[in-house]
Amino acid sequence: MEDEITLIKSREWPAKFLNVDESYIAITRPEDLGGFLYAKSLKPNQQIDFNKLDIACTDITWEGWNYLLPILQRRYFDNLPNEMEDCLLSFFWFLETDNNLSNLLVYLDSDDLKNFKDWISFILFSGKDNNSFIIENELLSILERM
Repeated sequence: MEDEITLIKSREWPAKFLNVDESYIAITRPEDLGGFLYAKSLKPNQQIDFNKLDIACTDITWEGWNYLLPILQRRYFDNLPNEMEDCLLSFFWFLETDNNLSNLLVYLDSDDLKNFKDWISFILFSGKDNNSFIIENELLSILERM
């Protein structure tokens, strides 16, 4: 089925990647400062180390998530059959809460919406991701709402 998945199109670098300022993170969540500084240092088309991008999902703008989505998808397929990266797990948990999925979907055209659904279905039903059970409920909820 992986061969049948069409990837989400790459995106342009967002005008604004982060929602918060460094001083806010330093005061309220100093333990996140390293991840925030890494996120702040990112440039267009730079290779992203998602292990270093260790910040709250809410710290990244929706334009930022729109940019990261196709990168996360490609990394997911490159890493199979290894475990899903923490950043992607957090992202799916984040999408499932509140109105977050709707906030992302406004950035997807009909082709990418289909590609996103196909990717989630692949994670859930292909049998190639041994750890999909960790976020099974979240992914099923996302699929249902799309």
